[in-house]
Amino acid sequence: MATTQAREEGKLVKRDKEMVPTILVRAMFILCLCVLLIVTYARLTDRPLEATPPPVSEVPAVQERTIRIFGQMDGSARVMDVDGHLIASFSPEEGGVCRWYLSRAGTRTRGRRPHCIRADPAGALFRRAHWAS
Repeated sequence: MATTQAREEGKLVKRDKEMVPTILVRAMFILCLCVLLIVTYARLTDRPLEATPPPVSEVPAVQERTIRIFGQMDGSARVMDVDGHLIASFSPEEGGVCRWYLSRAGTRTRGRRPHCIRADPAGALFRRAHWAS
């Protein structure tokens, strides 16, 4: 009885050692330390944020347009301005991003109803000076 229990316990210990290799745990710990050292160095030397776009205040808007996206259950979508002029019309095969946006808006619709907020709010489309080419 005791030998069977010891054998089963030995199998469990062996299985637990195989689940997460020790070298993987050490590698993750070393990676965390490296990231911490890099961030500490960057903060102590006041390195500028190089991979960020310029602030909106530095890049003025050349053109602004208020739009609304209307979609159908089949995946097609229409993009219109607030005056009702059609900007773009997408078939069910073409409406990828618009379909994603509308599906996200549909999940938020339930939270909007009690607050009397439209399910298809208008969005602003900007053309910035450095994108105007």
